[in-house]
Amino acid sequence: MPRYITVDAPVHESVLEANGYCVGDYVEIAGKKSGDPVTYVVEIMALWNLPYKGFTGRYYYFPSDLDEKTMALFPTHAGNHISSARDTDLAELKPEENEIFRSPFSADNPLSVIVRKCHVVQSISSRQAQDQATYLCRFAYASSSFPSPFVKIESEDEPTNCRIGPDHQADIPPMTKTSTEPVLTPKWKPSSDIRMVKTYLAVAHCLQMAIGNVVYVFNEKSKEQIPAILEEYIYKDIQWRVTYIDKTNASNLVDADFVRGLVNPDEVLFALHDANYDTATALTKITTMMSERSAMLVHEMEEDESGESDSSATVASPRQHTERQSVLIKQKIAKQREQKLSTPSKRSRN
Repeated sequence: MPRYITVDAPVHESVLEANGYCVGDYVEIAGKKSGDPVTYVVEIMALWNLPYKGFTGRYYYFPSDLDEKTMALFPTHAGNHISSARDTDLAELKPEENEIFRSPFSADNPLSVIVRKCHVVQSISSRQAQDQATYLCRFAYASSSFPSPFVKIESEDEPTNCRIGPDHQADIPPMTKTSTEPVLTPKWKPSSDIRMVKTYLAVAHCLQMAIGNVVYVFNEKSKEQIPAILEEYIYKDIQWRVTYIDKTNASNLVDADFVRGLVNPDEVLFALHDANYDTATALTKITTMMSERSAMLVHEMEEDESGESDSSATVASPRQHTERQSVLIKQKIAKQREQKLSTPSKRSRN
C-alpha cells in the first residue's frame, strides 16, 4: 500500500463499468504488509479494460497502518484539531470499530485483487443500517495538518440544525416555471458546411499575411509580440523578411510560425458568427479591424519615439534602451558586420 510516494497512473482508456464494478464503488483488495496477507479498503476512481482490466483506487488507512505517535493525535476531545466547528462540543471521541481514515494516496491495481465490495459511511447511524462489510470514515489523514493530522470530513448524512419555514432559518423557494429557452447562445453552427468555414479561414489568413501588412512577430529572447511590416516571403526557408516598426527600422528573417496577424483566430470565427455566416460581411469586418489596429500601432510607436527624443534632449545621462531595442540594435550591428565581411578587399579584387 503506497504511503509516502504516489506515482501518476499511466494513460488508459477509461470505462464506466467493468466486471460489475463502477467508478465510486468501495472494495476490499488483497495485499501484503511485511510479507503477511492483509486487506485494504479502496475507493475506485477510474476503470479500464486495456492494456489489462484494472482500476485506479484511493486508499484508506486502518488505525494499524498508522504508528502510535500519530494515533495519539486522534481528536479525543475538543482541544484537538477538528475542522468542523459544530463538532467541537463533543466531549469524547475515540476510533470506532472498523473505522478507517481517507488517505491522499492512490495507485493502479488489476481487478483480480478485489476481494469483495464494501460500504464506507460517515456516521455511526448509517453504519448500523448496513451489513458487516461496512466501514466508518469520519476523518481524512493529512500529514501536513496541524496540530492534528486528522481532518474532519463534512458528512452529507448527518442531521442539521436548520429549520425550514417562513419564521425559521431557511425559506422554501417559490415554485417557478422552468424556462425552455436556452441560457447560452451557441457560437458555432454544426450544420454549416465545414468546407465553407475552412475556405473562409484560409482567405482571412491570406488577407492578414499580405506583403506590406502590419503583423506581430514573436521574439524568443524578450518573449514579446513585436509589431513589424511584412517585406518578403522566402518560400525555400519558410521565412518572412520583416521590418520592425521602431526607431531602428531593423530588418530580420523570422520563421513563419513566429508571425501572426493582428486579428486572432477566435476573433475571425466570432466575426463569421456575428455576420450570420455571411463570409463577405465577415471578411469586410476583419479588413476594417486590421486597418484600425495597424494605424493604432503605428501611431503609438510614433508617440513613443517622440517621447524618447524629448527625454533624451532634457536628460544629461544617456538613455537606457529597452530589452527589445537592445536586441534589435544587436541584430543591426551583426548584419553590418556580415556585409563588411562579404565585401571583397582591394587586394582580392586585383
